[in-house]
Amino acid sequence: AFLDFYIGLTATVHPAQVSWLFFKYFVKLKKCEDDTKKGKMISGLKSKCEVLSKKASWRIRCSRQLRLRAVEKMSTMPNFVSLNFPPKYAEWIPKRSKSSNMSWTNQISRVKIATDVDVTQSGFGAPFNDLPERLPEMHWLAELLTNECFIICSKSSDIVVSQAIAQLKGMANDGFNSKSFGTKSKSLSMESKFSLSEADLMSYQSTAIHAITVAYELMLKLSATDSRYQNEDAKTRIAGLFVSSVLENSVSSVHWLSKMDSMHKVRSIWLLCVLYVIQEAPESLLRHQIRSFCMILPKSKEGRIHRFIKILKLCVTTFQFFITSGSTTHDFTTWLVQESFNTMSSGTILLVDESGDISSQTQSERKKMLQGILDLLLHLISTPLSSVTLLRSLGAASHTLDKFGALLFMDAVGDSLQHWARIIFSMMNSTSLSVRSMAVDFIVSLLGGVFNENGNIDEMCLIFLTVLPEVIGREIALYSVENQLNDSETIEKCLWPLRRALSDVEGTDPLDDDRVDSQLSPFVVHLCRSCQAIIDGVLIELRLQGNSCNVAGQIVKNYTGNEKNDSLPLSWVFDADEESLHEAANFFLAESAPMQRLRWLMTLKALHELKGQWVEAAETLILCARTMTEAIPHLKNSWRPSKFQLWYDVSRSPWLTTIGDGGKNKNCEVMEFAHGFLEPYNIASLLESSSNDGNRGQLDRPTLSNVCQIISTIGKESILKYDGENGMDALAYMKHENLLKDVMSIVDEHADSSFASNNGISVRSTVAQSALENAALRKMSASINEMVTKLAERMHLLAEEHGDKGSSRWLSWGTISREYDQYYVRVILQGKKPKRFVESTTIPTFLDWNTPYICRVPKSYVLKALNSSKIQHAKDNSVAEESLNDILEEEICNAFSEPYIMSLKGEIDHGVVKLSSCAIDDKAEAKADMMLFVVNVVYPKFASNWLRGKNQHSVQENQLNTESKKFWFKKKMNVHMRDEGLSHIVEMTVAKKFPCALSRQPTLITKEFILPGF
Repeated sequence: AFLDFYIGLTATVHPAQVSWLFFKYFVKLKKCEDDTKKGKMISGLKSKCEVLSKKASWRIRCSRQLRLRAVEKMSTMPNFVSLNFPPKYAEWIPKRSKSSNMSWTNQISRVKIATDVDVTQSGFGAPFNDLPERLPEMHWLAELLTNECFIICSKSSDIVVSQAIAQLKGMANDGFNSKSFGTKSKSLSMESKFSLSEADLMSYQSTAIHAITVAYELMLKLSATDSRYQNEDAKTRIAGLFVSSVLENSVSSVHWLSKMDSMHKVRSIWLLCVLYVIQEAPESLLRHQIRSFCMILPKSKEGRIHRFIKILKLCVTTFQFFITSGSTTHDFTTWLVQESFNTMSSGTILLVDESGDISSQTQSERKKMLQGILDLLLHLISTPLSSVTLLRSLGAASHTLDKFGALLFMDAVGDSLQHWARIIFSMMNSTSLSVRSMAVDFIVSLLGGVFNENGNIDEMCLIFLTVLPEVIGREIALYSVENQLNDSETIEKCLWPLRRALSDVEGTDPLDDDRVDSQLSPFVVHLCRSCQAIIDGVLIELRLQGNSCNVAGQIVKNYTGNEKNDSLPLSWVFDADEESLHEAANFFLAESAPMQRLRWLMTLKALHELKGQWVEAAETLILCARTMTEAIPHLKNSWRPSKFQLWYDVSRSPWLTTIGDGGKNKNCEVMEFAHGFLEPYNIASLLESSSNDGNRGQLDRPTLSNVCQIISTIGKESILKYDGENGMDALAYMKHENLLKDVMSIVDEHADSSFASNNGISVRSTVAQSALENAALRKMSASINEMVTKLAERMHLLAEEHGDKGSSRWLSWGTISREYDQYYVRVILQGKKPKRFVESTTIPTFLDWNTPYICRVPKSYVLKALNSSKIQHAKDNSVAEESLNDILEEEICNAFSEPYIMSLKGEIDHGVVKLSSCAIDDKAEAKADMMLFVVNVVYPKFASNWLRGKNQHSVQENQLNTESKKFWFKKKMNVHMRDEGLSHIVEMTVAKKFPCALSRQPTLITKEFILPGF
């Protein structure tokens, strides 16, 4: 009856007088609660504990229930909205002159916020333009009632959370610990400092739920759904009633909201109130409120803006738990999550706008605030929702980068840059064109900003390309668990969006885009091509698993035809697989990323083994050993990636349980598969003894002992690979001797610098550590020295088997087998282009049309040619040696070109593929439907064999002439020049000396000249 009397007065008495009565009513009820806590209202008891345990809790509950009952009655008044004088809002308000204090005769006043900042002078004044302010102030009733609800909920929940934490710490039986709760948490209420019974805790929890439900259901929701106020302007004005009370109370209650379970009813409803305000409230009012949070209050340990950012994070972590699987409300919850994330993105943009240019903030404050914003955005973008939601989140990230600048962005993001790289690459592989475009725009802005600030993008590119294989593996695995992969072609197709997005980044023109400097463009091209090479490398690693590969538990066929398991399919023979792996490895430097470089070189070695190219495999291992040797002085500076917890931790990303066909939880299989590409298990096994940062999930950093063991193991394995092809002892000796020189120089440098600095470590521990490191280095050098010695002895024995070193006896077919020789061919493709060479969307071809390539012939093809029927028939008939060499060259060309010819025939529907030893000259033309595969045997150009001819070899030359980057062959001449004894010589030069880690190289320089008597 008393409340009904007050409510009835609102229709007859001035609202200012009614407001005074309402305030006094709530103050009187609240005073009962406050006096109870101070122990003034109850006397005669022995202690405050007895007061709280017997009567105080009951009195507090009664006070709060009476206030909530009053809120329920007042919030359902028909004229509730009109009593709050909701103003009309505009984005910008003209400045008003300063007026006198409010009174009954003068009801116009400047608006002040809690920090006493004159808002009318800052451009964010009273956001209405229809009427001046009145007595009572606008929003007075809404703020009064909502503040009561939030305060009651906050105090009750604070007690529940504090008692729960105390019980978890084993403190419930001992009472309150003054050290942990009394002195450090003065904000805790008195009743939270004592152990409460289970019934009391349930009562407090019930009161908290009741309070927040009243605030949400009877004020926010009831007013928002009122049929009288359903136009857009009315909805905005009603939401404006609750902006200040909701956001201010949320910021002050963030300490216990963050400790509460994500799906707790109180936290969920409270944050729904925040979501409603951010989504529906006027933008000008939200900007005004956010700007007030940026003001640093006196005696405040933490700025309110940081608490507001924490509230937004809590919204993200809470609302994503509404993602369910197989539920009847699945569509509604998905919509709710998407709308909440859209709202968080919009709120983040407002936050960045209003806080990005606050001059009163120090650099450390700006960095801390930006770290919170970036963490929030990373959580938003990592959650897979609709393309519209992802667009808004990416738009907020781009706006943040533009507002704060690339320098502060990189400083704030820190080691989380690798996680941003993972997310951006994932967005670049999205099937939505708009999402891909936004991701491309973001990475271009980031590259341009970093280059303008630092002058290079090396560190950023290192991080991006290190985590790219994991992203690729995860994308493939996600398609696999959705049962969308059938064979290797579908695996390649699922990465087409990423390839296309990288092409868009590569094609950024400095003339059209002012974000990209003209000097940055070459680096961007190199970055994108290296990314394409790494994509090729991941596909190649899947191919190396054999006829089929296991993708997150699903068996996917690699070979679609009847190819044998010991050879590559014909459709892959033209793939630039060696070149892609070599380019991926060369991007990483031994000084900063030795393990990343080692990983791709080991994959290249495995590819050579599959092709039977044993010398190339050995050369790749030598590159591995040199990489680890060069990395020894820089091991402490090597960068190692860490796991992205939002892709692993279900407690932080509950949507992970929905991964898989039909909502099956397949995330463990997906991430296990993806982690195998972040660092393959054969590489990880080399670092078993090194320390691991388990807290951050960082991959092992190689120690000096690990590196020494790796070098010794690789050195021994490389000798076995050289032995796979006969006659390679001299090359193996030379490579290992050079490796030994590098190792010895490292050993000497390390011994000299081991005692230069203690780096804060005790002298005794430093000396012990240096001794262990020196011992490991010397053990490694002794192992390599032993290998070199054995190779030298082997070479000496081989020379003795073929006669005295002083004789100049030339070797012929009868004295040594030609399988000991190295053979090279020149390859050119001419004529009609098949579709594969016109456009390639997967691994590109290593052969460019009309471009000569020098290829080393593997041992298997040489043996096939030597055992051919033509060679055997020529030997039986005692054919002249010169004719026998010509037959051998022809058979080598036939054996080498056989798989390529078969592959070309499968690429064209009609036409002729012809093997030829003569290229088409400028005058002659091939037929329209003819394709020429031109192959010639070429010979390395050594100083000793150049003038004597191609068919003369000595024992010393077999051992000493091991490498060459120049090759030559005789070109056919007309009869007239042949009669004159002239020879047409073609000399070609490649970039690297053969043999090397690549079995083929394009010719860089070609010379043709005429020699007499050659």
